[in-house]
Amino acid sequence: MSGNAARFDKAMNDGHNAAWEQDWQRAASFYRQALEEFPDNPKAVNSLALACFELKNYQEALVYYQRASELMPEDPIPLERISELLRLTGNPGKAVEASMRSAELYIKNREVDKAISVWLHVLSMQPRHLMARSRLALVYERLGKKSDAIRQYLAIASIYQRAGDVNRARQVLDHALQVMPESVELKGALAAINSGRLLPEPMPQATQESASAPPAPVVAATDEPDPVLAARKKALAQLAELVFEQLASAESEQQARKGLQSIVKGSGLFGSRQVDQAKMVLHLQEAVNLQSLYPDHRQDQKALEELERAVDSGLEHPAVSFDLGYLYFGASRLESAVRSLQRAVNHVDYAFGARLLLGQVQLQLGRFKEAATELLEALKIADMETAPADQASALGELYDPIIEEYPKSTPPDAAKQLCENILSLLRRTGWRGQIQRIRQQFQGQMNGGVLTPLADMLTQARSSQLVESMARIQQLSLAGKGRAAMEEAYYALQHAPTYLPLHVLMGEMLFQQNQIAAAVDKFKVIARCYYQRGDATRAISLLQRVVGISAMDVDARNQLIELLTAHGKMEEVVNEYMRLADVYYNLADLPKTREALQMALRAAQQSNLSRDIRVKVLQRMADIDLQSLDWRQALKSYEQIRNLRPDDSQVRKAMIDLYFRMGQVEQALAEMNSFVAPLTEKRQYDQALAFLAMMEEEHPGQPAILRLEADVLRLAGNTAGAVLKLDEAGDLYLQKGNPTAAKEVIMAILALNPPNAADYQALLSQLTRKGA
Repeated sequence: MSGNAARFDKAMNDGHNAAWEQDWQRAASFYRQALEEFPDNPKAVNSLALACFELKNYQEALVYYQRASELMPEDPIPLERISELLRLTGNPGKAVEASMRSAELYIKNREVDKAISVWLHVLSMQPRHLMARSRLALVYERLGKKSDAIRQYLAIASIYQRAGDVNRARQVLDHALQVMPESVELKGALAAINSGRLLPEPMPQATQESASAPPAPVVAATDEPDPVLAARKKALAQLAELVFEQLASAESEQQARKGLQSIVKGSGLFGSRQVDQAKMVLHLQEAVNLQSLYPDHRQDQKALEELERAVDSGLEHPAVSFDLGYLYFGASRLESAVRSLQRAVNHVDYAFGARLLLGQVQLQLGRFKEAATELLEALKIADMETAPADQASALGELYDPIIEEYPKSTPPDAAKQLCENILSLLRRTGWRGQIQRIRQQFQGQMNGGVLTPLADMLTQARSSQLVESMARIQQLSLAGKGRAAMEEAYYALQHAPTYLPLHVLMGEMLFQQNQIAAAVDKFKVIARCYYQRGDATRAISLLQRVVGISAMDVDARNQLIELLTAHGKMEEVVNEYMRLADVYYNLADLPKTREALQMALRAAQQSNLSRDIRVKVLQRMADIDLQSLDWRQALKSYEQIRNLRPDDSQVRKAMIDLYFRMGQVEQALAEMNSFVAPLTEKRQYDQALAFLAMMEEEHPGQPAILRLEADVLRLAGNTAGAVLKLDEAGDLYLQKGNPTAAKEVIMAILALNPPNAADYQALLSQLTRKGA
């Protein structure tokens, strides 16, 4: 029996609200009520699974995530949750199996980065997992990430060697050398195998991606760890790897040069200072061990001292800078933490965590504006990571004016509130899922355009009330209660009167209620406000929305063109001028139509846009000129097209037709000849003859066309055909009363030595006597 949709929706909304407040017990209760109405609803099952997870009811969460996976067999996320829960409940083998299945689904869905993250997570649990290594190596190779692929091939070779399959290990290295023939590391590994020495054993790593690769999540969205703790885990893994490289390289002098020594003095990752490598390695190893063995932080002070000694010995690395900053923060040495974290923020692996922690440090120091800057940068990273890939870059651009202006123009109390809002959102487990939930409510019924930065919401004084209001507006609107939704929007304006995304949502509701004029006016005002705030991207997006729903709004389109021009988006400028021409054309205003097209052409030429774009504009201009019976102007347009596309037969045909209409026969024939001549030079006789046959059909009674055909036939070796065409041309000349031209044709025939040359000679003599 079908459940009650209203009760289901209410229970789900109540559950989401409770989840937002971190009241997972109530959230779980509401989600269970929702499942009573629709037991197989995937979202309800998934939400209840998350609530159970947050309540640490792992066995129950596992049951619901397994059910979610059954309901959504193509969705890899439940499988990731299952893997994490199996690990937490002491079943690592099955956890790995679930992760591998989720990775295959990510590959199937063409989400390669997420598949890579899962395989890396598998290797953090089972570093000798051959399938994960193999899949990673293959994907890295296909992505062109040769260094990452080589690291995996080396690990695979080590696994085979230690399993006693030396031949397979050699095969792997031989293949890897085909990928990167110049790799000294691969050559050294092959030499080690051939001499019977063991390759270093693969070790657990959180990540093996190159520094140039973007950081990818290792776990699923709603289970995403605190970014600061995740960055610290990554830093410890990298530091452990540095130690391991040095210890493993001790097997030979050649390998020693490829170990930690290769990234000290003069190599870039470590400084150019003189270093005491042995001391540095010992101190670093002790610092890593103290932090790894004592996760309760009781040995952090000793770890800090060891890490400082390693740095004094010459160690420099982004992982060291972050770990030092983290330890300094824990020791309340805040100024030292600032200096260390500022060195880490520019590294892709640590930018997110370092910005967050640095903002927290600055907040504790009472530097609210500096803290706001760092935390807005962190929010930018988080927002871009959770946005669709095709919108992430544009979303990032929207943060730049916010980060530039907000800290400078905001009172300290407001900046402090912003910092607390951002830390509340991001310094938590499951931050990614929280952002996604907010965006679902926040974006609501925004139609098209770029995403709105979460910073817009968090910079509002009463952001929590705003989120709740946005959620209620969406729910009311989806329920078809437009008037109530609008009333809720006006209520929300009391909390955030200058919050433009709310005004955009109100405009969308006006549009849905068929109040087109009011919606257009609303959008235009908001666009102007965004522009005055220096946010041209969203001003452009809104004006595009306006002209999309009100194509005849010429003023809005002109404003859009001005903005696009100012920001160098010239291809879009040309497209808007073309659409403006369509508007004028529909108004039967041909002069204005041509004026808009002329502006489009000028923009395309000045910006040196592609030939195809210019041809498209010129073709439209020529069409308008023909409709206006301005043949001379049409010819000018076609001449420009011809210069851009000299091989376009249709353009030549149009020009020739116009010349004949205007009585300019000589120009028509010259144009015809200039098109045919290059074809005959290339011996493309069939193409030339096809064009001339079309000209002969469309312009009968023109002996010059027949003579051109005869020339092409002669060059093609078809003498008989050439004679026939010349014969036809001669008859036409005689009909037109031009015996002189007829005699020229007969002499051309005689030059071809036809079988009936005597007849043509007699005709020539007859014409000569008459002429005499």
